[in-house]
Order: sequence, then C-alpha cells, then structure tokens
Amino acid sequence: MTSSEARAGKRAQRWLALSADGRGWRSRRAARRLFGAAARGDASAREAVIAIASDSAHSAHAEALDFVGARLRDQDPDASAALALAWSRTRQPGLRARVIEFGAIADGNPARTQSLALLGRLGTHLQLDDIPHLPALLDDEDADIRENAAAYCLEAEGDPLDALWRASATNPALRTMLLRNPAPPRSHTLDQLWDEWLRSPGDELFRTLRRWGRPAESGDDAPLTLVALGTAPDLPLTPGYRTAVVRALARLEHPLSDIAEKRILALRDQELFDEVCEAALTDEGLAFLCKRHRLAPKDPVKRAAFFLLTGQREQYRAIDPDGSLLSLAYASAVPELRLPLQRAMRSEGQLDLVNVVVGADRRGRLPRLAKEEIRHLAEQLAERAEWTALWTLVQDVSVVTGVELIRLFGQWRPDGKDGRRLFEAYLRREPERLASAAKAMRENGWPRAVRLATVRFGSTRINDMSFAPDGPLLAVAGSGRAAGVIDLAQAGLVERYTGFASSVGSVLHVGGGRVIAAERTNGPDRPCRIVECADGGRSVLAQVNGSVTSLALTDEAGSFAAATRSGHLLTGRPGADEIVRRPVTAFGLDEGDWARAIAAHRPSGRLAVLGRSLVLADPAEGWTARQKARRVAACAAFASADELVCADQFGLVTRLRRDGGRLVKEAELNVNGMGGVCTVPGTGELVAVAQFGHLHFADAESMRERETVRSEVLRTATTVTVAPSGQFLAVGNALGEAVLYDLRVGWLPRLAEEPLAAVEPGHLGAIAAADGVRRKSAQVKDLLKLMRIAMEHRFRFDNELGDAVPLTARDFDISL
Repeated sequence: MTSSEARAGKRAQRWLALSADGRGWRSRRAARRLFGAAARGDASAREAVIAIASDSAHSAHAEALDFVGARLRDQDPDASAALALAWSRTRQPGLRARVIEFGAIADGNPARTQSLALLGRLGTHLQLDDIPHLPALLDDEDADIRENAAAYCLEAEGDPLDALWRASATNPALRTMLLRNPAPPRSHTLDQLWDEWLRSPGDELFRTLRRWGRPAESGDDAPLTLVALGTAPDLPLTPGYRTAVVRALARLEHPLSDIAEKRILALRDQELFDEVCEAALTDEGLAFLCKRHRLAPKDPVKRAAFFLLTGQREQYRAIDPDGSLLSLAYASAVPELRLPLQRAMRSEGQLDLVNVVVGADRRGRLPRLAKEEIRHLAEQLAERAEWTALWTLVQDVSVVTGVELIRLFGQWRPDGKDGRRLFEAYLRREPERLASAAKAMRENGWPRAVRLATVRFGSTRINDMSFAPDGPLLAVAGSGRAAGVIDLAQAGLVERYTGFASSVGSVLHVGGGRVIAAERTNGPDRPCRIVECADGGRSVLAQVNGSVTSLALTDEAGSFAAATRSGHLLTGRPGADEIVRRPVTAFGLDEGDWARAIAAHRPSGRLAVLGRSLVLADPAEGWTARQKARRVAACAAFASADELVCADQFGLVTRLRRDGGRLVKEAELNVNGMGGVCTVPGTGELVAVAQFGHLHFADAESMRERETVRSEVLRTATTVTVAPSGQFLAVGNALGEAVLYDLRVGWLPRLAEEPLAAVEPGHLGAIAAADGVRRKSAQVKDLLKLMRIAMEHRFRFDNELGDAVPLTARDFDISL
C-alpha cells in the first residue's frame, strides 16, 4: 500500500465515523464527502459506503443502498465483488437483495462459493478450486444456499464429483448427499466404497452400489463385487468368477454369502459345485451349506473323500464299500488333507487303513507320504491292535522311521525266526542315533564316489572308453592299435581286437557284445576305418579320409554317429547294410569346418556337434541351434534334451540352453585343464576331470561344485565315461591306467531315508560300496548295518540279488 492510499483510507474511516450519528452539519458533510469520493473511484471510500449499506441503523443506510445499486447498474466489477463480500460477512438482508438483484459474485472464498450458491450459479460458475468450500454450504443458515448446494451435489459429474468425494472424507453430510447422486464416483473412490461394504456391510450403501451397477476395478476382492452385483450373464462360465463365488459363499457372516448362495443354486453349474465342495473340505460353514443343498463333487473319487470328510457316513458307505475310491483319493490328496482324512477314517472304524493310505503300489505311494502321516497311521494301527499290518508298515518305511515306530508294539513279536531277528535288530537301535546318522550323511559331505579299482594296460595310452549298456563290461581303446573289452566283475579281458592300421582313437560299446572302434591318425588325408568288433571278429563299416574324431551312441538300439576330420558325419547301426555319410554343414557347421567331438541325447536322438561353432541339431525334425565358440570345445555332454555342457581344453565348462535357433550361456565352471566331461544319468550332476588331478562333481544346472575328488592318477587324464546306469565312472589317462569309481555310494544319504518299499535288490551294492568310505562314524556304520540287514531280509527270496554282486575292488594289470 502506498502512502497516498494509506492517507485515503484514514480519511475514509474518519468520514465514516463522523457520518454515523446523522445529526448536525458535520455529520452530513462527512457523508457527502464520503459518497463523493466513492463516486470518483476512491476504493477506500467505496468500501466505507458498502459498510454503511450493510448497517441498517446508519442514518445514510438507504442512501448507501441506492449508491451501491447505481454503481452496480453502471457495471462496476469492483463494487459487485465488494457488495458480495460485504453480504457474505454480514448477511444483511438489504445487501442480500442487492446481491440477488445485480448478480454480485465475490472474488475470494468462502464468499465466492456462498454468492454462487445464493444466485443458483454453482453449476455454471463453480471451479474446482471452489469445491473444498462447498460442503459447508449444506449447513448454511440461508435455506436457498442449502438447497442449491444440495442440488449441485446431486447433479455433479466428472472432475467436480471426484473433488466432492475427496472432500466428503471429513463431511458425513456431503457423503450422504453424494450417495444419492445417480453418477458413480471414479474407480479409486468406488473401490473404497466396495471395500467398506465388504468390511462392514450396510443396507443403504449396498443399495447405492447396486444402483450404480459398477463393480470394483482393483484389489484382491474386486471379483467379489461381481458376485454382489450379479451382472453379465456370461461371467459364471469363467474360472475367475467361479472362484469368486466360492470365496463369497465362505463369508458366512456377511450378506454376500446369501447372495452367492442364491447365485450358485440358480446357475446349477457342476464345475462350480465341484469348486464349492473342494473349499468345503477345509471350511465347516461351507460343508454345512453343501450338506443342506446336497452338493457333492462329480468325480466319484473326490466324492468319496468329500462324504467322509464332511461327516456324511451313510453316503460314503453307499458309494465306496471296499475303500478303493478312498485309497485313490488319499493318493491324490494335497498334504494338508491327508491327516484329516486319516482322522476321518479312524472314526469310520470299518476301513483297512493300510490298504487305503498305502494302497497296492507301496513303492510309489510311501515316498510321497509325509513322516507325520506315517506316524499317525502307525498309531491308529497300534490302537486297533492290528500288529501284523503295523509290522508290514515298519518293514516298508525307511529304517530311520521304522526304528521310531518299533516302540509301538509293546509285547507283540512277529512269527518266524527271520522276522524276529529283524524285529530285534530294529528294537536294539536308538531312534535319535539313527536320525542323527542320516542327517550327518545328508549334510556333512558324504562322498559321491569311491575309487573301486585301477586297471593298468602297460604303456598303452588310453584314448577312449565306453561302458556296455547291458552288463559290467568296459570297452577300451588304446594307442597301440588295439581295443578290448574288460569284464569288471571278473577283472579280466574278455575280448581283444587287433589288426588296426592306426591308433584306435574312439570306441563305443553298443551292447549285445558289439563294439564300434574307430581309427585316428596324424595325417589329415590318411585313410581311417570304422570297425565293428564282435565275437572275436572284425568287419569294416566305413572308411574315411583322415581321423575319426568322435563316436556317440544315438539311441538304445545301438545306432551310432561318427565325426571325421574330413568334415563329415556318419550315422548307422551295426549289422545295417548302409552307413549314411553327410557333410557337417547339414548339421549346422560352416563350410570348411569339422567336428572335433560329438555327443548324443539318446531319448531324443539329438546331436551336439562341436567345431568352431557349437551346434545342437535334431536330425529327425530338421532344426539346429548354434553359438559361435570363443574357443573350440574339446568335449560335451547333454544335461537334458535342450541343454548342453561343453568344455574347452583349458578347463572352461559352460552350460548352454537352446533358445529357438540360438544356444544361450546359462552358467560356467572353471577347472585346471580338461581331461573330459560327462553327466551322470538320473542325478542332474556333471563330472569334469581336470588334468591336474581333480575329479569335479557339480550341479549341472547351476554349475556349482558339490565335491572334488583328488588323485595322482588323474593328472594325465585323457577321457572320462559314465555307465548308462549311473552306477560307475571310469577315467583313463596317458599312462595306460583306467581308474574305476563306484558312484552308488552317493545314493546312500537318500537311501537311508527312502522307504524300503521303494528300494531294489541292486541297492545292496550301494551299501557294499560304503566299505570304500574310510572315515565313518559309529552311528553311520550302525545305520548302514541295519539298512543291509533290512534289505537282505526283504530280498532274501529275490532272484535279482545277483544284480547286487560287487565289481572287483582291487587293482589289476591287463595287456591289450
């Protein structure tokens, strides 16, 4: 404010004070001067005149009203805003009339919003910034203002309505008014209203939500609002809606449950009934509703379990008198339902518990049962005094669990000398000691392999080895132009093949007494042969220019593939009339490249071809996937049909996964120098032999090392191979030694906790292999002893016991 404006303001206030009593010439002169200054545009004088117009007791009140009216008729905006402001402050009836007469609107709030409401112009002039001041108008002393404000709330749409809903958070009267608005709020507010009703249902709110007819758009409970509205007739056909109906039905204390119940009965949809019955298995309220409306699953197996779990005994007995359906239901039940099923069976009283829980397929069923299930079943059998059934169960579960259960028998003992001897062996063991031993084997680095034997072949360098797929035989290829087959059980050479023109670089035992041997040479164009050896004789399958670099068995019928230095890949089968020869370009390598090694995935017939590029090929389907190699790979093995493990000569091992036409790197492992790589069937483990004396066991997926075996004879490793059964591993070296490892010992941590019903006679060999583990605690020795006793008792009449005869566990010399 300037000094002149300040002086004008003081002057106007002095005149206003002098004119107040209306008596004497000084009062009249002050009024004239005040009105004159206002007429000349003095803002301070104008405000003083409006103040007089607001004071009905002032002597110049009527004159001031006329003056204001005259100024408004001259369309003075400042006078209009000032008048509306004065009315807002004083609510003087005369000013109210002038505001209405001249449509005066104040500039600032709350006077602006009040004047708009008085004039009925909220719908045309109200701005979003004015909205926060509107709720107060619903309680205004002026009836017209209240009525116009309420009308606006009932008709608002879009952004103004959204702003009103935000303002209603602290104004119940405004919220009540907005609930009567036919236009629904935007999604965020609507979702909040639905959430409020789901948490604390109210009739008035639900009537409004149903009138709006819009479900919630977000949140976990949004599908429930569809159930509440019951709109869109095609919705019941969708899985999401059926799930929502079941959830709604389960809210028994909420009106939504009654709505959902009516929906379900009206739809008569069996899939929906099935979902309701499934949920009723763990919800007593839903079970009551199902029984009231006679709902049951369509599938007879599920229906049997449903009737039993929901206490409908007569219905259960009618459909499953022998318990066969219940046995199937128990096998397929989720773990959370199995103990409730056992408790229900116990109360039924007439069921063969073991037959229902374990079934006929004990080998398949018992490993899937939780320890708590087995314990509960055993306690029920003991309570019923079904000792024979309990003894059978003890012999079927793991020895660790069996020793825990043996205490349930009291004075009962089995018939027969063998049975009593086994029973006493269980009874002598302490459960805690066996459980501790099993845990130690599982967690404290139990070895994955033990050295079984070393076979020495003199000074002949071992180039390649191959286990037979059908017996304890190992084919060996040496640098001395000879190949042979060793019987590992008898520790002797059973076949010897000579007469090769060059060193035998690759060998492949295809089963049935047949061996494929391939020559290699230093000369790139010198002829080399692929020879079938069987029954002491040899026959040439093919002759190629340059070395045969690799052989691979491509299926279980003896088919094989051979890679050559000349850039070809041959495929065939022993005894077949024709060997198919194709260039490696047909398998994805570039022109001029050649395969340093190949590997095969027998179940799918896919090939890995290793040149300057790494290629995964499916000859049957005709596709290839490849990756340009940073360094040429020396060897490879399949981890799965779509995953390769490749290694270069420096020891970098890489897992590659097929992604369309590419091979994508997934993980890596570094070892010192590469002697060979293979994957162990059935375990998901990779074995890499380093030329510096280490045998690395790693997870084939993550490539994280699990164990490292050190041995001096591994320092000059040239090749590694694993038996198709995954039981044995052989490593050959440049000194003419083949080191045999027994991998069965690595099964023992799992077998210690495996149900005996799932073991096989051949697993006795794993226990025999444990003799090669040097450091075993007394507890572990005791556990292994009981496992052997229990398994020998189990397989005492089994003709397959011969499968468990151990291989010769000593070093021996053989000459090729």
